[in-house]
Amino acid sequence: AATDAERRIVELRERIGQLEKLAKTDELTGLLNRRGFETELQRTLALASRYEEPGLLVYADLDGFKMVNDTYGHAAGDAVLRRVSRLLTDNLRCTDFVGRLGGDEFAMLLPRTSSKRGANRIRALRRMLNPVVVPWKGATIMVHASFGVQSYGGDTDADADGAQLLSRADASMYQTKYLRAHDNRPRMSA
Repeated sequence: AATDAERRIVELRERIGQLEKLAKTDELTGLLNRRGFETELQRTLALASRYEEPGLLVYADLDGFKMVNDTYGHAAGDAVLRRVSRLLTDNLRCTDFVGRLGGDEFAMLLPRTSSKRGANRIRALRRMLNPVVVPWKGATIMVHASFGVQSYGGDTDADADGAQLLSRADASMYQTKYLRAHDNRPRMSA
């Protein structure tokens, strides 16, 4: 009876671990979901405050993503989301965090990153993601991303400023998207 009880306890602990992972992970991409990302944001801001470290919060939204789903179907949209997720995780440091906040919105948290170093990394991500090319049933799906960036530092209050920081990064991203949509300069294709 004791052996059966021990086995059952081990099984229940494994199941609890799986459920905890599901509670903070996006099932489609394997990235942090909004809840998981916001938890890491709070923790990272608290550490930044304690150790007076700079960092960046980057918000990214895929331009024209609704058209992908409408034209090619949701399975194609899922393939695009998985591709973008892989590109982000493969090109960030192991100490950075990336999450899918919902739909086609992603956030990246770059702790211990100065504005100058962060700007270089964000430019590299932009070059990599613009355009994302995903082959789909004989077609080529190209998706661009708009980015918004907010810095934080030792004076950032994790409890009060986490949601505001996300909101400002989101607003910065929409400003970028707006400016790109209203840019009438001729574009060169690469």
